[in-house]
Amino acid sequence: AWAALGGALLAMAVVWLFLGDLRRSLIIGSVIPMAILVTFVIMAASGLSLNLMTLGGLALGIGLLVDNTIVMMENIGRHQQQVGKGTPAQRALRAASEVFSPIVAATATNLAAILPFLFIGGLVGLLFRELVLTLSAAVLASLVVAVTLVPAWGARSGQGAGREALADRPLHALQRWHARLLDAVLRHPAWTLLPFLLALALALWALDHQRRSFLPATDEGRVWVNLTADPGTPLEDTDATIRRIERLLEEDPRVAHVFSTIGGFVFGRTEYRSGNRASISVELRPAADGLYHTAEWSHRLRARIRELGLAGYRVRVRPARLRGVRTGRGNDDLSIRIQGPDLDMLARLGDAVVQRLEGLPGLRNLQHSYEARQMQLAIVPIQARIAELGLDPARIADSIRAALDGVVAGDLLQDDRSVPIRVRLTRRDRSPEQLATLVVAMDENGHPITLGSVARITLQPEPAQIVRDQQQRIVDISASIAAGTDREALQRAIDQRLADLELPTGYVRYDGGSLATLRAGQRTGLWLALLALFLVFVVMAVQY
Repeated sequence: AWAALGGALLAMAVVWLFLGDLRRSLIIGSVIPMAILVTFVIMAASGLSLNLMTLGGLALGIGLLVDNTIVMMENIGRHQQQVGKGTPAQRALRAASEVFSPIVAATATNLAAILPFLFIGGLVGLLFRELVLTLSAAVLASLVVAVTLVPAWGARSGQGAGREALADRPLHALQRWHARLLDAVLRHPAWTLLPFLLALALALWALDHQRRSFLPATDEGRVWVNLTADPGTPLEDTDATIRRIERLLEEDPRVAHVFSTIGGFVFGRTEYRSGNRASISVELRPAADGLYHTAEWSHRLRARIRELGLAGYRVRVRPARLRGVRTGRGNDDLSIRIQGPDLDMLARLGDAVVQRLEGLPGLRNLQHSYEARQMQLAIVPIQARIAELGLDPARIADSIRAALDGVVAGDLLQDDRSVPIRVRLTRRDRSPEQLATLVVAMDENGHPITLGSVARITLQPEPAQIVRDQQQRIVDISASIAAGTDREALQRAIDQRLADLELPTGYVRYDGGSLATLRAGQRTGLWLALLALFLVFVVMAVQY
């Protein structure tokens, strides 16, 4: 709202600077609130609400609101100086009739240039649909006010013979220079064509070599520090390592707040427990220039953490992404996915891809989804031994399930509530050594048969979670992309390094990040730009 008000005041100041007539400047300035009121009516009819995007459209449209009015008012002022050619109302009507067609044509071309972008879908359409609609409504409202109210006000503005405007002398000098330049160009038309062709070639070259990204980089002053230890690392060791990093952060004057999560992570309403995983959320204070410079600060923090020499730990530092906005299916800037049935093979393929991409300029925090592993209890029955003893495997499984999951032994009444009492082994008694002594059956002589005599009990690392895409198992290789990196050039380098990667039968590699969205958006944007250009030519052809 304040941006729109500031834009309106600046627009009125510029109009007064060039016209030099306070009355006509006030008339043009009064068009802004009137056009905004008409815009609100159009927005209400279209079902639009006041939000960040519609207010942004209004702020962008403030300058466009006075364009038609300036043309109309300037022509009315010129006719009002022609005393003796009718009444002021007749002169205003004649002036309005002269510029009515050009004003309608200019408004139609503006609408033809921006309305095709309403056909963009996905995240871009969600972000900019209301902005485009509001901007279109503002342009249409400026046309309505310029051809109705402005001529009525202009008829009463007098002859317009005000004092000389502050910008008249520079404008007159510019007009004289333009007249000399135009005379030279008209005498040598070929001189115009050659610079135009050179400028067109330079523009096409710049467009092809322009750095591409889906959304501009954001800097909110938040950084994530993710720590993953080797499988089986005790929670106490993970906590001690996190405390060392916290002390490092406490020494930095740029750090405002630190929040640590140890022993897993929380995603939405889901809680994942893993003793070898931890994360730190860091909120920074602005630097002396008022900016956060999160990328530079993260780079320095990586170097300081490497100096700690944390053997057996992998620490990744990345600036926080814009919350709630995801440009791809992955959780980071880059996402390469391999689909296949076997988890071990997916993990090996993930290791191979990470190894090939390491050291690639522009990539940070390279990892895959099966690097994080946790120790799981594996009980493998010895079929020959079970058959020799004549035991029922189902009963052995029931005994193990009762020991680990527990058995409801009764209910406890507490505050008119019934709480089930579950009896099971404590976590301390679930080690392979303790489970080996668990009695699962009795032999013919009444002697106890322990689990260790009929099964192999081990702790082995397994993936902390199984990642799926469209119900299919995948490995997600992700990385952060450094600020200023050309996405297209980076993707070409990635494709070159992965060109000779052979995938087993039944395994497919595809892009899961924002690159596909970026390329699709570029194709859609190109077609819509061509459509807008075509519509502009159609409007001009129909008008003239």
